[in-house]
Formats: sequence, structure tokens, C-alpha cells
Amino acid sequence: SHPDTSHNDSVQCLKISEEEGALFTGSGDSTAKRWNLKTGKLQFTIEGHADSIQCMKISEQEGALFTGSHDGTARSWDLKTGAPLATMEGHAGWIACLAVSEREGALFTGSEDRTAKKWDLNSGKLQATMEGHKGGIQCLKISEEERALFTVSTDKTLNRWDLKTGELQITMAGFESSIR
Repeated sequence: SHPDTSHNDSVQCLKISEEEGALFTGSGDSTAKRWNLKTGKLQFTIEGHADSIQCMKISEQEGALFTGSHDGTARSWDLKTGAPLATMEGHAGWIACLAVSEREGALFTGSEDRTAKKWDLNSGKLQATMEGHKGGIQCLKISEEERALFTVSTDKTLNRWDLKTGELQITMAGFESSIR
């Protein structure tokens, strides 16, 4: 262990950028770190969140790392330098999951506040809020082929949303326990 470089709390998530030869970790200490994939050496620490980082996504095309936090914000960072690019604020609860649609030019966030939100990938501007769940959103996935966003919630439903407009298309209910 390297006390001068390691996280001060548990690691909550990790992502790999093959293109950059880097591994990114997000932690309960509210930081993200970039590590060399081959040597394991710390390259830099990303600071800016006020609480635990829960989830991360990488967009090689945009050259960005996206982080979602218990502080209710999502942030984007330069993949090469760790410099802050944009902050997405607007959720009333912590962010549990992220998805990126490069084709749509959008970041999607799912939150404990029972909403999913669509943000412009570059500016971080809010484009749509998707309301329809009665419980926190735990996971979201994009189907580029279907042009749809799928969300699952603690309310035991799975929703399908139009990727462009954010309009609710289908709700599938009746799951006996919450989906993970």
C-alpha cells in the first residue's frame, strides 16, 4: 500500500481507458484517481466533489471522464489531465448511475431523487428530466439501436424513455424484488 497515493476511503467504482492506458478509481473520500494501467503508479488525483463518488463513465470520443456523486452532482473531467470541464447540478438526491450516448451527445444520470436527467456532453446544460419512478433509480442503460434509455428503480419497475426527448414510452412493473 502507498499511504501517500491511495484513497482515504473505500473505492466505489472503477473504469479503464485502454486508449489512455489508464485506470480510474472513484472513492468514498470524494476523489477520483488516474493510475497507469501497466505500472500501477498514480498519475494524478481529481478533486471537486463534496461527497463520495458513486459511479463513473468514460467517453474516449469526448476525451472525458464523468463522475456521479453523493453530493448530487455529476462532473466531467479531461481524461488526459484531470482538469474540470463541466458540473451538472439539478438532482435533489445522490447520483447512483451514469450513461453516455456519444451519438446523442448526452450524459444521462440516475438518482435517488427518482429522476433521470439528460445533459449536454460538452456544456453540461440540462436538456431533459425524466420523471415516472416512485423510488430511486439504481441503474440505467442506453440502447442506441432502439434510441431508448432504460431505467430500473427501487419501486420494482423498469422504464423505457425516448433517448432524444426523454419522454416515457413504457413502464414494466411487477418485479417481485427491486432490480439490481
